[in-house]
Amino acid sequence: MNKKMIGKLVGVLFFLEALFMLPAIAVCFVYGETGAPLRGFLWTVALLLALSMAGCGNKAEKEQARFDAFMDEQFVQALEQDYTANGLDSPEHFIETTDRQAADGGFIGNTLIEFVKGWSPKKAEEYAAIRQSRLDELENRRALEAAKRLEERKKQEERTKQEKEERKASLLGWGDSLPELQLNRALAVLSKQYRYDGTVKTRRRHVIDCVGEGYRPEYWESRKEYRLVRHEDSALISYPITKTEYAFALYLCNERISQNA
Repeated sequence: MNKKMIGKLVGVLFFLEALFMLPAIAVCFVYGETGAPLRGFLWTVALLLALSMAGCGNKAEKEQARFDAFMDEQFVQALEQDYTANGLDSPEHFIETTDRQAADGGFIGNTLIEFVKGWSPKKAEEYAAIRQSRLDELENRRALEAAKRLEERKKQEERTKQEKEERKASLLGWGDSLPELQLNRALAVLSKQYRYDGTVKTRRRHVIDCVGEGYRPEYWESRKEYRLVRHEDSALISYPITKTEYAFALYLCNERISQNA
């Protein structure tokens, strides 16, 4: 709670109350009531004015002024300490501090060089040489990093190209004529794994094995199904397949690629 502010506010209220009593005093004079009633009003007004002056006094302003003077003094002292710490109290101290920063790897800007040139052109040239060497070092480092990124990008592109060729080759020539988007979809379908007769393998491997064992792709119009079918004596063995597997199996049959291919 700000007691000074509350005291000032109460002092203003007392002063306003004293003003509101002035009409009553004027009425006493008009009607000749100069006895006890008038004295009561006058004493009350005097008391209110005294309390108002006590609440609205300049004590707070004096304390604020003292506080401001103290803060100004502390600011000046801190500024002087910063000047000394940063070597700004004398040219010699500034050169010494800058040399130490340069030896520690600190960056030297053009503004500092121009500032030093005013009293030590030789030192400014030395700082300019240090700045240029740092800029050259930075440029070389950036060039090396750019070359490294370029080399990594080339390696990544080569790996991607090799993986793409390997994936395409896994289709035994069927994917050579397919567009990129269609090839990726076909590979996604054929790379999925399922369990066939107790053995887990990909659709691609299953189609190749079945074609090698004499299965042929068929489309059953009555059931709207694609199947790999093999007739064995009077029995019919078949596996349900997708349209992509059907196209792949049909290609293998046409090319006469067996399981050993």
